[in-house]
Amino acid sequence: MNQPAPQVNTITVNEIRVSLIQFVPAMAPLRARPAPTRPAPTIPSSFLLSATDYQTEFDNATAGGGKLRPPWRDAYGKLFWTRYLPKADRTSIAVWRALVPFDYDFAQQDAAPPTNDYEAQVRVFLYPWGIALLVDFACQGPLALLDAVARAFEVRRKAEKGILPALRGSLHTLLYGANVPLETPAPLFSVVTVTDGAGVDAENPIDPKTDVPRALQALAGWNPQWKTMGLEDLAPGTIDIRQSPPAHMLYGKDGGRVVWFPGEFRSVPPAPRYPHTLSCYHQNLTMATLHAESLSRMAIDAAALLAQNNSLSAFSSTYSQCARSAAGLLGRLHGRAEGAKGDKPDTFRSGSVRTQIQVHRVPVDAVRMELLTPPTKLDTLPSPPPNQRTIT
Repeated sequence: MNQPAPQVNTITVNEIRVSLIQFVPAMAPLRARPAPTRPAPTIPSSFLLSATDYQTEFDNATAGGGKLRPPWRDAYGKLFWTRYLPKADRTSIAVWRALVPFDYDFAQQDAAPPTNDYEAQVRVFLYPWGIALLVDFACQGPLALLDAVARAFEVRRKAEKGILPALRGSLHTLLYGANVPLETPAPLFSVVTVTDGAGVDAENPIDPKTDVPRALQALAGWNPQWKTMGLEDLAPGTIDIRQSPPAHMLYGKDGGRVVWFPGEFRSVPPAPRYPHTLSCYHQNLTMATLHAESLSRMAIDAAALLAQNNSLSAFSSTYSQCARSAAGLLGRLHGRAEGAKGDKPDTFRSGSVRTQIQVHRVPVDAVRMELLTPPTKLDTLPSPPPNQRTIT
């Protein structure tokens, strides 16, 4: 017996997770090549600027007890890190070559105090070329779908106006000292997942008469006029996902991703076998996004220097090592195009990350062509036919 179709615009969100990623570059200290006649200026986090010191500090972080820890210290993004660098390969030299960041512990309760409306958590990751900030919000319902979107906009504004500026200032001074100027932070990148809801039929494609298309476009593009803006065709922003129910969609714009997988909602019968599937998916996608964004910022900076100087010889050897490694690692995360010759890289694969790296294709390719042996460009991202979703 067929189930009756859900009523239009009666979708309820029980929980929505919003993760905001921002990379704060500190390229100048890494670029610097100290003159042999005078010592380099001392900065508190100088271990980030030396391959040897980085590895020693990572060994210490793995042993535990300090403010620096490996990024896989808990279950957050566990699948990403397991695929990216398996446990058996986590030697100090492998960690350095893979440009694995430090997870930096600090008194986050001062940056993101708890409220009755949502839970907030801040994570900080240290790279040789800067700081990656991750602010996670978990907003509880029940809320009508568009009310949940409005709540997501509220927490983003809170992060942009309060949490992130405070973090950038305090952490930069703490890690680099007062004499190193604060560089311009990269634009925010967001990952939003509706982790539980009701009133959705996962077996039918997204109904354009519901609020779902407006919610997806609002949470991926963050247009302040989202309530009244004209709606676009969803097809151009649909990102490849594995085989799944017709209503599932991973939707994206240049600086945002929205995960809409109602078949995994705990409150949609039949209940999923694993109730935390969407929370885990969100964390892994967020961590993959953060790492790809951080590596891309390194490649963008190196490409600009190469365009100006034709080489990186005027800069520190550590800077050159990081640029070369970032270019290669972005190729691994990007993966090969369907049908391309050769084995696909053995790492975490996501159509979202692949599309994310494609946004920076020009600078990434410039660095790969100049620094890699043999020089190679990223594989071309094929354009699927309209309204056709590819299974990957």
